[in-house]
Amino acid sequence: MANRSGIGFLFLFALLLLPQCRKSKEELPFLAEPALERDLAEIKKRGYLEAILDNNSISYFIYKGTPMGYEYELLQYFCKSMKVQLKIKVISGIEEAIDQLNKGNGDVLAFPLTVTKDRTNYISFTKPHYTTHQVLVQKKPANWRMQPPQLVDKKLIRNPLELVGKEVHVMKGSSFSERMKNLSQEIGGDIILKEDSATAETESLIRKVATGEIKYTVTDQTIAMVNALYYPNLDINTTLSLPQQIAWGVRKNSTNLQQAIDQWMARIKQSGLFQTLYDKYFN
Repeated sequence: MANRSGIGFLFLFALLLLPQCRKSKEELPFLAEPALERDLAEIKKRGYLEAILDNNSISYFIYKGTPMGYEYELLQYFCKSMKVQLKIKVISGIEEAIDQLNKGNGDVLAFPLTVTKDRTNYISFTKPHYTTHQVLVQKKPANWRMQPPQLVDKKLIRNPLELVGKEVHVMKGSSFSERMKNLSQEIGGDIILKEDSATAETESLIRKVATGEIKYTVTDQTIAMVNALYYPNLDINTTLSLPQQIAWGVRKNSTNLQQAIDQWMARIKQSGLFQTLYDKYFN
């Protein structure tokens, strides 16, 4: 009788949990599973690959009427090797991009995506293209050019512990937001996290730091280095993470497309084409 009561209690407890699990899935701001079956064979038959890109100064932009960008040029070479055309869909914000990918409104998410365990629940990653780490973006002090470097350095945050009680702006749903939450736990103090709209661009936050509208944001070192060329009053030398892998994303059921990208990437790394494009945009 006691065993029956125990089993009954467990069954009732499980029933109570089900609505909560269902609710948490419903509250996701994007479609978590692929809504259709479309892989490499269907893409080749259709004649084009549709890539989801972010419009920024690295991945994809228009310069004097000509499309350019690191991700854009890689995609052009990949499509040429697959003998298909390239179509571009511009989306700002990782949550919206994942949603559109899983709905079938795109075949590859060609963002510089940080590979995280959480994201593997919703998309599959290609093999990493390169590694980077997250850095703090902060404004140098006034008249920094007239001061010795040692004095300038003392006025900047160099130890993550100094971020306790400071406001740091990041994109909602980004790996930068996740890292700041983890860092707050690691250092045993509250970093005041300001999560901007999921459709906000990392570069818009960097621009706000440069103009003094906000004090701090976080981004990948590769993105920070490019933007520091436009805004020399920015400091990007405080590291906030271990090395992290950067890759593209595909639907979890696009295994053949994923394998094709990985095999092609291995070939262009061996040939030197990858390094040429990387140096063009990051060095």
